[in-house]
Amino acid sequence: MPDRYITGIEIDPANPKTVYVTLGGYENRQWVPPGSFGDKNKNIGHGRVFRSTDAGETFVDISGTLPNMPVFAIVKRGNQLIVGADAGAYISSDTKGSRWAVLGAGLPVTPTISLQIKPGDPNLLVAATFGRGVYTYHFPSAASVPASAKVPAKVKGTKTTRKPLAATGVASKSLGALLLLAGAAVLGRSVYRTRLR
Repeated sequence: MPDRYITGIEIDPANPKTVYVTLGGYENRQWVPPGSFGDKNKNIGHGRVFRSTDAGETFVDISGTLPNMPVFAIVKRGNQLIVGADAGAYISSDTKGSRWAVLGAGLPVTPTISLQIKPGDPNLLVAATFGRGVYTYHFPSAASVPASAKVPAKVKGTKTTRKPLAATGVASKSLGALLLLAGAAVLGRSVYRTRLR
């Protein structure tokens, strides 16, 4: 894998040898992207999402059509992967990352730093964002990424065209989720900022 900060790890509960890893930029240079002037790292590499089927011995880039930006979190739901990235949440068409699309409609175009599937309810996702609150996303019973779903090659801040999935859920603020994950998100950012000093 490239020499960049590992931001998320997900282990397949059905097969512990299958591991998914997400990469960001650098831990101590949050606002300076890899490859900037003066960067001496010779192994910046490409890719944001990687998959191992041999318990981490080797990894394969499964970023596919995911836009080129830092990714902060990853969860596996059935035969799909969901990532929280610098411009929101994205869902894969399968666990090999063949295609990626924006997750549903209603989630803001902002860094999504934490994702969690509700225990006992695989159809409820809680997403914590940076500066925009915590959201819940309700999956339809047969949510999938259609073959025609495309993700824009370039992400241009909040004006990016976001094409939702054909089967979308409803994003809504939840008080219980807000109290649980907002505290975790704030604590995580506080620890992160403390480490930068």
